[in-house]
Amino acid sequence: MLLKKKLLNHYIKNDCDVKKLQENLLRLESELQQLSEQNQQSPPPSPIIIEKVNVEKIFVDKIEHNNNFGALGIKHLEGRLNIGANYGVDAVTLEKFKKKQKDKMQKASSASSKNESSQKNGGPMYHIRPKS
Repeated sequence: MLLKKKLLNHYIKNDCDVKKLQENLLRLESELQQLSEQNQQSPPPSPIIIEKVNVEKIFVDKIEHNNNFGALGIKHLEGRLNIGANYGVDAVTLEKFKKKQKDKMQKASSASSKNESSQKNGGPMYHIRPKS
C-alpha cells in the first residue's frame, strides 16, 4: 500500500509539472505571436548613415607586399634620371656643356687680350714681393 501511495504521488507530481510546462509553453507562444504582430505593424528602421569617421591610430599586424616589376613590359622610355644632389632644374646635356666650355674659353681669351693691351697702353703695373 505504501508503495502504491508513493507511485501515485510521484505521477501526480509529474502530472503537475507537465501541466506547468504546457502552460508556460502556451504563454510563450502567445507572447511570440504578439511580438511578431508588433514587428509587422511597426515601420522598418531607417538606415544608419555615417557622414564622417575620424581614425586616430591604426595598428597593422602584418602587411603582405608583392611587386612584380619583372612582369612589366616597357615599350617606350623617356625622361631623365637624377642621382645625387641636384640643385638645378635643368639637366646639363652634352651640347650645353660644350657650349659653356666654348663660352668660357672665349671669355678667357678676350680677358687675356685685354690685360695685355692694358699693360702695353700704360695700364697699372704691379709687383708681388714676398714678406720679409
